This record gives sequence, structure tokens and C-alpha cells, in this order.
Amino acid sequence: MHWELRQSGGGPKSKDLQSSLAGLILEVEFEPTVELLPPRIESMTGDGNRGLKIVSTRREKKSLQVAVEGISGRRYSLGVRGAETILSCQGCRLEGDTLVIEIPKGNEGEFVRTTFALRLRGSQG
Repeated sequence: MHWELRQSGGGPKSKDLQSSLAGLILEVEFEPTVELLPPRIESMTGDGNRGLKIVSTRREKKSLQVAVEGISGRRYSLGVRGAETILSCQGCRLEGDTLVIEIPKGNEGEFVRTTFALRLRGSQG
């Protein structure tokens, strides 16, 4: 992580201000939440399009609504950081740090859209 300290107006130059603040500690408080980790896809030139697509995500108070597309009838895994913040899942399963998403049946080989929701702990909203 990189950051720079600046002061507007006629105050001391950035370097002078930084040296006068040497030894100070910056504390940042934040509430952990869930992060979806895009799947790593190994592919070669000419491979067919078969991966899970995250179409949209929407945070609503204490839930995360996610729309995905995948091949009809296929099962996909999606990595999760902050799995301990998930209280429950609807439309998917949580297995450790992985969400398992079952794509509904449709026309064979075609992409089908489905949604899932994660109910989260915390006070964001």
C-alpha cells in the first residue's frame, strides 16, 4: 500500500509535513465483510467459453445479492474472503472459504442466469 500526505494552501511542503509527523501511527477501523474472489481460469487458445460469469452484485443492508451465469446444469465454485461474516446462503452453499453454485438446467451447453443471496453479519446498511 502506498499513500502520500499533502496539505493544501500555503502550509509546509509535503516532505516537511511528513517529517514532522514521523513516528505517528495511523489507525483505520473498518468492519470486515465478504469479498467474492473471481475464479482463476486456465485456458488455451481455441477453448470454449465455459466459465462462471459474475453479472452483478448489489449490497442491501445486511445482504449481498449476486447474479451469475454459467453453463446449464453445471456446478461452479467461487472463492470467498471473509466467509466468517456470512450468516446464511440462499441459492448456493458455503463450504469453508468457497461458495458452491448449482446452475439450473436449461438448454444443453447454453449459459443460464441464476441469483444467490448471502445474509451477512454486521451493521452496514
